[in-house]
Amino acid sequence: MIETKAFNEKRAEIYWWLSSLFAKELTQQELDSYHSQEIRTFLTGLGENETLKPSIDKLVDALNRLQNREDAQLELSADYCDLFLKSDKNAALPYASMYIGKQGLLNDVPAQEMAALMSKHGIAVSESLNEPADHI
Repeated sequence: MIETKAFNEKRAEIYWWLSSLFAKELTQQELDSYHSQEIRTFLTGLGENETLKPSIDKLVDALNRLQNREDAQLELSADYCDLFLKSDKNAALPYASMYIGKQGLLNDVPAQEMAALMSKHGIAVSESLNEPADHI
């Protein structure tokens, strides 16, 4: 029973982390937290999984290289903009509606279905995020 609880707590941490990765640009404070002992321990724990280890090693290497850059937050913000905030012709917009919706517009059927599913389970997208429910 205790092992199951610990496993579920670790899984909840991972889900939280994954759900927050592409939600918005990292602030300097958030970037600094990636260099904290707590996050590094979390990443080390994820790296114990042989399937995740190569990706975690790459992430840790990238984080280590960021520590040497004075403009790391600015550069990451520019990369985020290039990846997610340009037009659908030049970026990978992070909304399922853009790809599997009938009209290729925001808040299409995938967003409505996700909102309904989340509501059914008593959860919702944070209002402070100000994003449709089908945002990755």
